[in-house]
Amino acid sequence: PHVDVFEIAGAVISAQDLFAKVNGDPLHDPKITVHQMDAFHGLLSAPNQYAAVTAESSNPWVAGSDRLYSTEFYLAVKDKLLPGGVFAQWMHTYEMSFDTFGIVMRTFQTAFPYVRMFSNSTDLIMVGKVTPWTAENQQQGERRWNALHVGDEMAKVGIGTFNELAAHEVFFTGDLSQYPWHSLFTPKLAFA
Repeated sequence: PHVDVFEIAGAVISAQDLFAKVNGDPLHDPKITVHQMDAFHGLLSAPNQYAAVTAESSNPWVAGSDRLYSTEFYLAVKDKLLPGGVFAQWMHTYEMSFDTFGIVMRTFQTAFPYVRMFSNSTDLIMVGKVTPWTAENQQQGERRWNALHVGDEMAKVGIGTFNELAAHEVFFTGDLSQYPWHSLFTPKLAFA
């Protein structure tokens, strides 16, 4: 599979060489294309569809980064996913109010009604799908853990087995209807 990377900061791309020995030197992999541009426009202009899209944005209330937490961005991601595809977005939880979390989650669910969340107490990864999660998804995850050496990489951060990863799942059952959606036309995160 081919991987498109959209990174707005040239310094981040340049710094990759400093980490090549510990991260497998991904930017010199012929399956990876790096585009120096913001993820929002990069994704909109990409001709490809993807099995998975990931985003590691800055704080949701930071000008510019808030676009990557907008209804418009989430719908663009949804349109770029292959059937059964997933979207994973990292978000920190320190210095974040519950109102900000509520706005982000409600907006995320506008495009991805089926969400699973994983946390290490200060960071959160939201993984969303358009279709329900199934036992087959779980089995695929377990197979990929071993076949793609995911387990080797996760062990470096203290998660040694697929079940240990599952232990990091957190559940939210609250009512998000009281929170507004964040969009480019009605921004809410800067004021949360």
